[in-house]
Formats: sequence, structure tokens, C-alpha cells
Amino acid sequence: MKYTIDDIAHELNLSKSTVSRALHDSYQISPKTKEKVFRLAEQWGFQFNPHAQGLKIRRSFTLGVVVPEIAHKYFSSAISGIQEEILPAGYYVLIGQSNDSAEQEQAVVKQLIAGCVDGLIISLSATTHRTDYLKTLVKEQFPVIMFDRVSDDVNCSKVIIDHTKAAYTATEHLIRKGCRRIAHLSGLQIMSIAKNRIKGYKQALNDYGLPFVPEMLIENGVNADNTPAHIRNLMQRTDAPDGISCFNDDVAIHALLTLKELHVNVPQQVKIIGFNNEKECEIIEPKLSSVEHPVVQMGKKAARLFLNQISGEKNNIQTVIFDTSLIERASTA
Repeated sequence: MKYTIDDIAHELNLSKSTVSRALHDSYQISPKTKEKVFRLAEQWGFQFNPHAQGLKIRRSFTLGVVVPEIAHKYFSSAISGIQEEILPAGYYVLIGQSNDSAEQEQAVVKQLIAGCVDGLIISLSATTHRTDYLKTLVKEQFPVIMFDRVSDDVNCSKVIIDHTKAAYTATEHLIRKGCRRIAHLSGLQIMSIAKNRIKGYKQALNDYGLPFVPEMLIENGVNADNTPAHIRNLMQRTDAPDGISCFNDDVAIHALLTLKELHVNVPQQVKIIGFNNEKECEIIEPKLSSVEHPVVQMGKKAARLFLNQISGEKNNIQTVIFDTSLIERASTA
């Protein structure tokens, strides 16, 4: 006789999901329950093969995750959150990196789909502006979950923060600290999150009666390669900024270091705030103020949305918005 998970569950008076998690050695199942399941499975000669099971229900029990940069702390933290939810559910994770290239992003997704992943969690590259390939996947009812860098054009579940509100908060913080000429080093403006942060920046200036100076809005990009040149140009202006908000902490740190080279005192002459609250914020001198958002929790939520969708939950397309918090340090004191 060939035994099944149903048989083990019935014999031990457990649910099928509990038996499955036990066989996957999930942390959610107590050692005592695992021992009972393993003992009976061994006694009956039961061998659980998730891939064989996947063939029966057309699943590989593998999730594809695509991020701009695996080594970046923000995205590695998101991946950790995803894995915390996915692995106990019996899924494997295949990770792809786009290197902030739209072409590479599509190639990576194509490879993952060819590898028969059951779904996709993706944070778009900085250069992605056409999402037809993702729309096609969604139209074919393939589970796609976006997080952080998303597209409004794709009708799928998304896990985000309110970037407009976050940028407003950062700009407002500089204003309340006495800044009146505030520059913003933005990401590439084809990115929805960059557009939304610019919107928040402009709105804060308007609400506090400060003029928007187009030359103070610099399209810096997601990395810091061009940051030193932008800072030098800004500080040569007769109306040089006394406050600078940056797209991320890496940009903010390079801005701060450039100001030091120019013998500009931070925060007395110029105040700086970053975004993401990386660990480097505590190391640089002066310590960097930053906007923090719960990226691990965002990763976990994205994973749960995938699991809900793959299980056939109805009305499961949703956008989940997480709150941010401003961490004040010496760079805006």
C-alpha cells in the first residue's frame, strides 16, 4: 500500500498542512509533532518529494525573486523577509539580479519562468519603463507581486511605502530645522518612486511658502557616481542650498563627504537627510538622518501575498502600504 499525506494526517489526527510543514521541517511545527510525523512516515516507508507532488498539481514549489542588486542591504533584507515566510511553506527561492538594467531584468524573468517557478516577486530596475512582459504574465494569471519599485500599469498586488508622504516628511524636517533653500537629489525620474518623492518635496516647499527652484532639483540617479559633481555645482551657486534631501543613504553619504572636502560644515551650514536608514548612517560623521521603512516586514508581506494567491484566494489583488519613520541624527541637528 502506498501511503499519502492524507493517510498520515488522518492517523495522527492532524491537518494536511501541519503534516506537510512537519515533513518540510518547518519552524512553525513543534519538535514533538515533527517527531510523531517522522516516526510514522518512516514506519510506513513514506517518502515525501515536493517536486513529485508539484508535478501532480502543476507546481514546482519554487518562487522567483528579482531585485536590482542582491548585495544592497535594502534588497538583501527584503529577500530575508521573503525567505522567512516562503521556506516554512515548503517553497524554494530562486533569486535573480537585474543590475538596474531593464534588459537584464526581462532576461532574468524569462530564465525564471523557463525554470518553471510558480510565481514572481519583483522590484523593478531603475531603467524599467515598459512592463508589457509583466502585464502578459498577469493576464495569463501567473502570480506577480511587486514591492517598493512598482508600476501602476501592472494590475497585480504591490507592497510599498507612500513615497510622496515620506519625501514630504524629509523636506518638512529640513524646513523645521531652519532650512530655506532645499535641494533634492532624486533618482531617475522615469521611476515612479522618484516621481512621487519629487511630488512630496515640492508639496512641502509649497505648504511652507518656500519657492521651488528648478535648478535645486537634480536627477542624480540611484547610485552616487555623479553626486560629488552635483554637490560642487550646487555649492557654487549664489543661492547655495542650506538643506539637501537625497534619494538614498549612499547618495547622502557621498554628498556629505563632498561637503567636507569643500570645507562646508554639516549641519551648521548645510543639513542633509538620506533614505533607507542603512547601517552606514551610524558610522559616518556626523551621523546621518534618514527615512526608515520596514523592509523585512515588506518582504514578508510580499511572500504572504504570493502564498495567498497561489492557494487560490479570491479577491487577492491588493496594494499594501507600510508606514515610514524619520530617524533624526546629527546631520540635521
